[in-house]
Parts: sequence; structure tokens; C-alpha cells
Amino acid sequence: ANRTGCATLYLGQMSEGDQRLKYLQRAVDDFSDCYYFNGCQVGGYARLVLADTLMKEEKKDQAMKLVAELRKDYTTATDHKGRLIVEVLDSIPWANE
Repeated sequence: ANRTGCATLYLGQMSEGDQRLKYLQRAVDDFSDCYYFNGCQVGGYARLVLADTLMKEEKKDQAMKLVAELRKDYTTATDHKGRLIVEVLDSIPWANE
């Protein structure tokens, strides 16, 4: 199921609207413990992408809840470039309000 988690996150990134939210939320809910071969954790990266998507849809409270989860529970999670997701958050203005 590890690759299923990666595929679900990928589908979320490639989708739009309600489908995007559905796939990203499923990646968070069902596949947070999955990893890409490059070490990127689905749980952390899916939360980052979902939070950004929610902010664009003006759902700030939901987005900030995910940011709090990332800062608390995903301090060692990395993106596909090997950067810590919490450091990526530090570079996003809305994530630091």
C-alpha cells in the first residue's frame, strides 16, 4: 500500500477543485505513513499541499490546523528535494501568521 499512498497524493496534486481536496485528504487520512523512494513522507507532504490548497480556497482555519500538525508531528518530514517541510513552512508568509 506504500505506492498507493504516493499515487493518491500524486492524483491530488494533478487534480483540481473537489477532486483535489478529496485525494489530498485521503492521502492524509489513509496513507500518512507511506514514503516515496526519495524519502519524502506522504503524511507531511500531503498536509503541506492540502494546507496550501485550502488557503487558496480561503479556508484559513483548516489550513492553519494542518500547519500546526506539521510543526508538531512532522518535524523530520521532507519534501521531494530533501528540504524539511517545517523549513518550507517558514518561507511561506501565510503559514507564519
